[in-house]
Amino acid sequence: MLHLAHHKHTGKLLPHHHTSYRGLFLVLLVMGVALVSMQSVAHASFMDLSAKISGPIPTVAAVITSPTDGTKTSNSSIAVQGTCEDMSPPTVVIIYIDSNNAGSTVCQAGGTFYITITLPTGTHTLIAKTSNSTDDLGPDSSPVRITYSAKTAAGSSSSTSSGSCTSKDVVQIHSTSNYLEYGRLMAANWEFSISGGCTPYRATIDWGDGLSDTITVRDNELLTARHGYAVLKPFYDVSLTVVSADKQTAKFTTVAVTPYIPPVAAGGLVQVDTPFILSFQGSLLRAYLAYLAALTIFGVAWYDKHIKRVRLVSVHVFPLPPSRKR
Repeated sequence: MLHLAHHKHTGKLLPHHHTSYRGLFLVLLVMGVALVSMQSVAHASFMDLSAKISGPIPTVAAVITSPTDGTKTSNSSIAVQGTCEDMSPPTVVIIYIDSNNAGSTVCQAGGTFYITITLPTGTHTLIAKTSNSTDDLGPDSSPVRITYSAKTAAGSSSSTSSGSCTSKDVVQIHSTSNYLEYGRLMAANWEFSISGGCTPYRATIDWGDGLSDTITVRDNELLTARHGYAVLKPFYDVSLTVVSADKQTAKFTTVAVTPYIPPVAAGGLVQVDTPFILSFQGSLLRAYLAYLAALTIFGVAWYDKHIKRVRLVSVHVFPLPPSRKR
């Protein structure tokens, strides 16, 4: 119970013994419980805004209709198209050259796909894989063999800052993932590396939302590009275009998809209300700081009353002189 001491308005403070520390402690305890509850409710509210669900797994294999099996070409860039299972949300079609990811695209309405890939020199096998938005793969397509032979040397000798370049390898882009994944508060991360041709490379990423990034790459190390999307929608078309020092060009196409389904009508868009989230988190932080300040003041006052004011008093006892008998 909070004890109040009434006194005349003299303008003087009451001594500390009039303060009810039990009552103040109870108030601080209630405030702490309320702040923890607010944090839990806020976290639950954010989680309710979107939910990660596993979509239906494709059951029908994609079919590569072009190029046909046994195709020979002298162009390193070739269009791959075909049919795929029409589902909702749409499936992702990933093209593999041998065992390497060559790019991905979304299965369009009506069950068709189209993507341009870059071929390395020689004879290779193309396979189309299908996946849902949580990377659950369906059956593979039938393999298609294709041979690429350049008319002339794919690379030409040129002088760069690192010396003379005599590479004749076709520029290749290697991605570590079938596609990019992003969410309401999660940026899309793309890990990739570049090989072939002559360094340095000029790499431009088109994120599909009107924004792009351009970097200079001087070696074949694994790179990580990160991008946050302001609007949540089923997918974005993303592409990476690389131009080497010897003027070769390679392009890698992929998609950024989200497995987080917002609570709106299918096909709708959700604006990520980042300013509101930051404002709410800032208010919660200020409340925590105020609570810590009040707790500190309470601790100092309690220490001043119960600890600091206690003094050990040494009592010196002097023996009485012996009484004299008369």
